[in-house]
Amino acid sequence: MYYKIINTLLAFFILFGFPISFAHNSTVVAAILIIILRPQSIFILQRILKEKYVKKIIYYLLFIIFFSFFVTLYNQTLEFNIIRSLVNQLFIFFTVLLFYASLDKKTSVDESHWYLINAYILQSIIILLAYNIPAFEELVRSFQSEKIKEIAVDGYKGFRGLAIAAGQFFWIAGAYAMVFIIFAYKILEEKRTLWTGIAFFILFAGSLFTGRTIYIGLFFSFVLFLIGSNLKTSAKFIFYAGIPLLIIIPLLPTSFFESNFFAWAFEMFINYNETGSLSTGSSDGLLEDMIYMPEIKTILIGDGLWATNGVTESFYGTTDSGFMRVLLFYGIAGIFVYFFYAKFLTFGLSKTPLLNNKLGKKFLFILMSFQLLLNLKGQSMSYMTSTQTILFMFFIPYVFHKILLKKDYKN
Repeated sequence: MYYKIINTLLAFFILFGFPISFAHNSTVVAAILIIILRPQSIFILQRILKEKYVKKIIYYLLFIIFFSFFVTLYNQTLEFNIIRSLVNQLFIFFTVLLFYASLDKKTSVDESHWYLINAYILQSIIILLAYNIPAFEELVRSFQSEKIKEIAVDGYKGFRGLAIAAGQFFWIAGAYAMVFIIFAYKILEEKRTLWTGIAFFILFAGSLFTGRTIYIGLFFSFVLFLIGSNLKTSAKFIFYAGIPLLIIIPLLPTSFFESNFFAWAFEMFINYNETGSLSTGSSDGLLEDMIYMPEIKTILIGDGLWATNGVTESFYGTTDSGFMRVLLFYGIAGIFVYFFYAKFLTFGLSKTPLLNNKLGKKFLFILMSFQLLLNLKGQSMSYMTSTQTILFMFFIPYVFHKILLKKDYKN
């Protein structure tokens, strides 16, 4: 139990990369702790770096980093904000490799995946505690910048931005949405129990405070259930997930259903009930304001600009859409590069025995489709560290499993 708790905490530190004054962020702390406490991971890391899938991810990231340098230098903009995030992603990837290299060789792929899911369940518990306990919220806010605090407290009356994480809002909501899809896949793969139902409820309850982007993940999770399971499997999970819901909802005070949080979190359903439209304030202007046709020069070679006047909170071209931001920076070539990186990261291990089956193929297709749709709303595909770290944490265990099958993994 102690071993699993430590691994879950390490996974939490890696996945959320929250600021720590003496070591930049928690990912750095996790890497240092692994090296100090489990030095054998360095030697196993040397072996894993020889794997084709691992090498290609590194090559893709290095290529995108150098491509970004070329574009900004060619356009004489010296815009390096985008490059910092890509370098950070490369460091996170090495830390994920270290983490899995430090685990006991008997650790199964399923157990590895539950470290990822349990880290998000832990985050949900933190969010729920912060929402209900002012002193705990103050502790959570101590990990945040003044800008984040201002948006969360003044803009959202304090019910958003309650996670201990490097980013809030879309950064973490998009991550939760991806975790829902992975959670659904694990439920279809494994046995459905009361624990999985309770775990899903906790995960969902905490995610509601992050952003309505989570509904995209829930939608794709539902689709995966429809095409990947039979009626008995779905009914059993719905039963287990519904038990805590049926117990807690009657206990909620009337004031909860009249709160700013409830009106915001369920705006889509409230609007549907009143107007018949599943819309929200953030979705209404997405296609109209965020996606437009730039100049021919921009389409061909990009403008080499990512932020407005170097301020990362203000994006060049006043658009959040990932496809538009990549197009404005790199030109059309950038969209293809980012897409092929995402495609390889998602499908590069599709021939692995554990994924090369009907359910695995459907899951990978759903996961890729989700990334494309999420990228329409905000810059995420191949770029956002929250979702990229989840993908690393999900796929790398398959590489270790492959090595173990070769009996070339000594620990």
